[in-house]
This record gives sequence, structure tokens and C-alpha cells, in this order.
Amino acid sequence: PDEAVAGAAHVVDGDSLEIEGRRLRLKGLDAPELAQTCAQAGAPFACGRAARTHLVDLVGGGRLDCRGSE
Repeated sequence: PDEAVAGAAHVVDGDSLEIEGRRLRLKGLDAPELAQTCAQAGAPFACGRAARTHLVDLVGGGRLDCRGSE
């Protein structure tokens, strides 16, 4: 059965949120870990932080309603 959780979302990393004390992983996403670095044009790039920043921009600090079964 589907579960639902709603409330103010805190972005943990590029593919995880916390809402009402529950940690939720976004199904179908596999973002770099927060401390992970990648190479871009041959130089180190903080890709984990960039992924988190992008999800923060998408969520916008607002309220989310999430539903799912996993």
C-alpha cells in the first residue's frame, strides 16, 4: 500500500529528503554522495555538493507531499 508524508522538506543530498523526521530517497535517482568529487575538464569538481544544490533549487524550501510504496 502507498504511504504518504507531507511537510517542509530538508534536502539531505542529491537524491534524499527529510520530511517530518522521515528520510526519503527519491526513486529512480542515483546522485553522487554529498562528499563525492568528480572530474570536470580534468579538474576536481564537488559533484555531490552540486547535486544537493540542484535539488535544493528544485524543492525551493517549500512543502512537499510525497507518496510511494518503497
